[in-house]
Amino acid sequence: FLMPNAAVLDPRMTMTMPPHITAMTAMDALTHAVEAYTGMAQNPLSEAFASRAIRKVSENLLKVMDNPSDAEGRLALAQASTLAGVAFSNSMVGLVHALGHSLGALCHLPHGLCMSLFMPYVLDYNKDVNADKVAELLLPLCGPEVYAATPKEQRADKAIAHIRWLRDELHARCKLPRTLLETGKV
Repeated sequence: FLMPNAAVLDPRMTMTMPPHITAMTAMDALTHAVEAYTGMAQNPLSEAFASRAIRKVSENLLKVMDNPSDAEGRLALAQASTLAGVAFSNSMVGLVHALGHSLGALCHLPHGLCMSLFMPYVLDYNKDVNADKVAELLLPLCGPEVYAATPKEQRADKAIAHIRWLRDELHARCKLPRTLLETGKV
């Protein structure tokens, strides 16, 4: 009963979101897409939607953080969230969500923050079994030039490093916590 027949994406509805809420919701969408892309149940449909969602978040999040009235950027983030929702609805989520739901419930932390906290660590942990999928994330995260210039064996680490860099940038812009300690609740 929770599957909508239609979704209305109106960036005006997000214009007054505080920066930290914008950051958390975008990182939640990014996590949905990343887990849909790298998870055990991934498939061609989920890959297509997830890849596009990752690219939209990567290309628009910091622009929106720097210019909160960027309606096109906010629409792109809303589209990314929707695309990521379609992706994980067709492939499920994974360990980031398992850990994040527990942390959120126990420590009363927002879902998107929990996703942001765990994502790079889970990707690094799972690299032994899915480094090829993690490496493919580099293309939608950083673009074709960075992907092509990065040796194949370094792409997974570079993708994870980019996500850590993005978290650092969000911390600089709105103090979004990067560690459990920085939450002030753990």
